[in-house]
Amino acid sequence: MTTRRRLLSLAAAAGAASAAGCSLSGDGDDDDPEYDEAAVADVPDREVPTIRKRLPAGVGEEHVEAGLTRARELLDRVPESVPPAEVPNEVVRERIERRRTEVAEDLESAAEPEASLEGLQRGRSAREDAAGVEAMYAVSVSERTLEDVLGRVDPVAREREAVESEFGYGGEGLIETLVTAGTAERYLATAGRILSSPEGRRQDSEVEVTTAAEAGGRIEEAAAYVEDARHIRERFAASHDDPDDFGATFEAALESLRADLAGRCSEYDGRRATPSSLVDASVEDTPAEDVLADQLFSVRADCSRLEEDGDGRLARRLLRVHRAHHDVLALSEARQRVEDGQFRMPADAAAFDNRRARAMDAIESAASAAEHPRLTERLLEAAASRVERGDGARDGRASSGAVETAVREYDTAFVAATTATDATGRFVDGLGPDD
Repeated sequence: MTTRRRLLSLAAAAGAASAAGCSLSGDGDDDDPEYDEAAVADVPDREVPTIRKRLPAGVGEEHVEAGLTRARELLDRVPESVPPAEVPNEVVRERIERRRTEVAEDLESAAEPEASLEGLQRGRSAREDAAGVEAMYAVSVSERTLEDVLGRVDPVAREREAVESEFGYGGEGLIETLVTAGTAERYLATAGRILSSPEGRRQDSEVEVTTAAEAGGRIEEAAAYVEDARHIRERFAASHDDPDDFGATFEAALESLRADLAGRCSEYDGRRATPSSLVDASVEDTPAEDVLADQLFSVRADCSRLEEDGDGRLARRLLRVHRAHHDVLALSEARQRVEDGQFRMPADAAAFDNRRARAMDAIESAASAAEHPRLTERLLEAAASRVERGDGARDGRASSGAVETAVREYDTAFVAATTATDATGRFVDGLGPDD
């Protein structure tokens, strides 16, 4: 059955392709065409759409500023020039000074706090980097030991547990509550993973200062995640007076949506499904094969997570199901388009330009038409990132390999954008009534 959302997404895709000056059929013959390097390099660098995930109650500027202030305070504990008498090891001394300079420059560029999720991320990164330098210096001058640095794990873990114990699913608006709670739960889950392995992958028992730097930075990052989770939950709670409790709604929706997704996943179980087996068309050594392989990998990862994901965080798990439903729909869409002859190697620079343009147009079209932007933009942000990756792959190069890599990213972004609205609509239908 063709839904209204499906018709709208198809119409948007056709309009995007028309605006880009290309049809939705194949535009190449995959015979390893040669490209004019100057022509490919001259493909217009139209700015990639800026898609930002937003929270219903936003982010407080004072909270972002507090995170940056914390980073500056940590960095101020480290002198700009470390005396050899304090740190005799020249390699360690130079590393401390270099990292301090780099972090200071980053903090200077972040002088104006940005009240957004991106601002929170920047604050966490600044705190992690500053704490890493501070821990390296403190251990180098024997102010602290590695054991002292690791001693902070338990207090941060207790704070994380305290924030998690305060969690509920009260709010005004089903989607608004879901997005806020899901974001906070993801932050707490990330903090938990960090704290379970505070020394990270770079631990070296023979270089205590290096391990201390890694651990100090990671533990500070975990603390920042916990503080950010509390902030966005408290800010959302303060934005309404008479919240509804969506806990039972989320639980029922999760069970139903997971069951539906499990049925869709069964088609891609095991090793039987390969890009070539998903379509009748010949796709070997073409961008089409890469697009299918990429989407198949995402779907399998989503489906395997269904069996593993039982951590009790309802909102976070629901948002994962949303992305999984989108990935399954995008794979189905990709299969159909490949059968229609799309995603071949572009014949020339003009066709290459068209592939990028239609991906961009599809993203912009979906963003402007989204009925549930706070959910849809989460999918479109990833699509925009694929366009940026495609741009990075070509970066002035005109080899067939560089072009193939770039168009794979553009085509994957295109499929993601054209299915984002429909996938979100189906997901919202599965959540139940907003009351």
